[in-house]
Amino acid sequence: MFEDVLLVGAQDWTCIGRPLIGGAKVHATIEERTLTDKEIVFKYKRRKDYHSNQGHRSERLVLRIDDILYEITVDAVNQAEQVNLTGPLVGL
Repeated sequence: MFEDVLLVGAQDWTCIGRPLIGGAKVHATIEERTLTDKEIVFKYKRRKDYHSNQGHRSERLVLRIDDILYEITVDAVNQAEQVNLTGPLVGL
């Protein structure tokens, strides 16, 4: 479960956090945990007889979003209207 949510939305509204959205939660399931393809780091200095060859594989995590929990409050709608932001709803 993730509690640090930056943006929540649907087709008719969007709520942008500043910096986070309070009370929003995302439930996710880990689908796959793998390593990326090998990245090769090659360093070379000409005429100095120096070359170095290294590589690394970064970890990759594939998630499936199961549920997004967020409740729109009347206060958030009123604050968005007072600030005169564009769009139907922008939560503060």
